[in-house]
Amino acid sequence: MSEVRTRRRRREGADRGLTLPELLITMVIIGLVGAVVTAGVSVTLRQHEATRGRVDVARWEQNLGMWLPDDLSSAATLHDDAGFAPCGGSCGGVDMGAGSNVLGMTWDDAGRTTSVSYRFMPDGTSGAYGLFRVACSNGNCSSARVLGDLTAPDDGWSPGDPAPSSVIDVDASLNNVTDDDGLTYAIGRRSLSVTVNGIPALDGVVRSSRVSVAAGGAALSTLEPAQYEGPSFVQARSDCGGPITLIVDHSGSIGGDMWRVNQGVAEFVKALEGTPTRLQIVPFSTAASVLDPYGAGTWNVYLDLSEPGVADDLIDEVNTLTATSLTNWEDALNRAFYTSNGTSHAVANNPAAPMPELVVFFTDGVPTWDRLRNRTGDLYTLPAVPAAYAATNTTNSNTQFVFSPRGWWRASEIAVRGNGGDAVRLLGVGVGAAFSQSTNVPNSWAWASDPVANQKLLGDLIAGGSPATSTNSTYNLVQSNADGSWPDVSAADVLVAPNFTYFASALREIALGECGGTLTVQTRLDDGTTAPFNVTFQTEGEQVTTSRVAKSGTFDIDLAGGTDKTVTLLVDQADLTAAGYTAERWECMLAGEDFVPTLHGAAPADGVDLTISANGAVACTLIVSK
Repeated sequence: MSEVRTRRRRREGADRGLTLPELLITMVIIGLVGAVVTAGVSVTLRQHEATRGRVDVARWEQNLGMWLPDDLSSAATLHDDAGFAPCGGSCGGVDMGAGSNVLGMTWDDAGRTTSVSYRFMPDGTSGAYGLFRVACSNGNCSSARVLGDLTAPDDGWSPGDPAPSSVIDVDASLNNVTDDDGLTYAIGRRSLSVTVNGIPALDGVVRSSRVSVAAGGAALSTLEPAQYEGPSFVQARSDCGGPITLIVDHSGSIGGDMWRVNQGVAEFVKALEGTPTRLQIVPFSTAASVLDPYGAGTWNVYLDLSEPGVADDLIDEVNTLTATSLTNWEDALNRAFYTSNGTSHAVANNPAAPMPELVVFFTDGVPTWDRLRNRTGDLYTLPAVPAAYAATNTTNSNTQFVFSPRGWWRASEIAVRGNGGDAVRLLGVGVGAAFSQSTNVPNSWAWASDPVANQKLLGDLIAGGSPATSTNSTYNLVQSNADGSWPDVSAADVLVAPNFTYFASALREIALGECGGTLTVQTRLDDGTTAPFNVTFQTEGEQVTTSRVAKSGTFDIDLAGGTDKTVTLLVDQADLTAAGYTAERWECMLAGEDFVPTLHGAAPADGVDLTISANGAVACTLIVSK
């Protein structure tokens, strides 16, 4: 019996619990583990909110980028009044009276009027608001939800009132951006900034973003509130591209050299092929016209040289030009600077027919005609021609050329009045025997000599001075070298060459001054259409992103010292994977000729190695497929 009691006491002693020292040690260990776990959870939750912020911001920027750039590129008129509503009371299932216009725009296209309104309004869920795009074209309406989960307006707001700026704010006056180095650059002729604020999270954090959207593509945005660290590459900016008008003289005095003129214009087109250049070619003799290979039938025809096949089609049209008739400087310049009814392109503000950034004006001699005798478009009022310039024609006793003082004066007025306050670079190219000769002018003209050198007649037109002060006008004249090459023409106002064998090299130099030493990239499907998703390319510490809207991007390669450079062009493979596409091949060209780049790795997705020269603009397209 005593042995049984002893075993029971031993079992009871074994179950007596922790001693005080053991309990204290256990509590300390549990506290340490809890602190570590709590810190880990806290870091994870904070990172989750930052990640959600970045995802929301990226979604907002992508959704805006799907619609706004195209609309801005087309818009002729912007509407910021909250009451603007296309299609009246309802459109595409959207009740116009339920919200307010944030940004509206209208434009005409082939006789059809299109109106678009971005509207702040309830999102169909109790208390939720969104941004909707409502479009109306000749009575046909459609709508799309662009953004959701926007912060509800404060009490007192009613549909028809301006959208609360604390929720969504549009600034359509943004034309320039200043970077961290204090350098200011334009991001688009028509651009805007959109600030979007989302619904607060449970912790009270409001996800917010300022997104800058320009006609032709989106600029980088500032992402808040996430502690966002962007890539080490910076967004590339290039001066290559934009609208250019090339004015081509094909008057009868060119004669048998017309084939050289056609060849030179073709060289100009080829040098810019594949770049984001919109080129318009205006031939002129007695009157002006516009090359229109696709039968647009419009007053101005700008063709996108980044589109496959466009350069070849344009060159085919160039080769149909023949030397004929007289020389009407005025009508040619009118076609470049004005609409058919005499409105300056700067005033008309039509993205389809913009004011060009560069006008290259080629002629083989002085004007012999004017728009009072032959013209295209309406005849609008210019100031009265001064008596000294009123003569229709004079005969040059030195060269037997016919010269029209009235034609020169009216062409000068067109150039001075039309270029938007020197917003356009007007570059003259004089080629042929006439530019080594002179023309007799009336003694009442204010030039220092009589006769006047023909290159001065062209230079004074380009310089934009009034004829009455032509003795004081200044311009940078660059003449060809004896071997047919050219010195630096980047700052030239007038290029002069003695014969047409120099013409092609002159135009090539001008084209390279715009886009030489650049690399343009695109992403396309096998059928030639632009890839409908974003792809980022990187080289030389910079990046560009191509998309359905911004279909190309251009790098200016640093060619310090004028030497060629081999660069590696990389593609973000994650962009391809996310879209479900693979890289098939690269197609590259230089000066209108195909060439095969060197793969940087084993597959096209690894990028390519390319040699870039100041004497060419390289254009590469990544072909992708499912």
